[in-house]
Amino acid sequence: MGVISLQGDYQAGLIQRHLKDRLGEQEMLRREIICGDAYAFQGDERDVMFMSMVAAPMNGLVRYQRDG
Repeated sequence: MGVISLQGDYQAGLIQRHLKDRLGEQEMLRREIICGDAYAFQGDERDVMFMSMVAAPMNGLVRYQRDG
């Protein structure tokens, strides 16, 4: 299982810390859960992948969605 962060290493680390707090480190290791950017998964196959889709508050896309 893996979690891809589109916002870089900081967000991937934050997600990983939350998962460790919730599941525990042993469960993370048992399930082989990895959090990182797309490059962290190069050459690695996973049956299940999650993608964190986050837009920053000042991102133009967010302003467009509010106005539209």
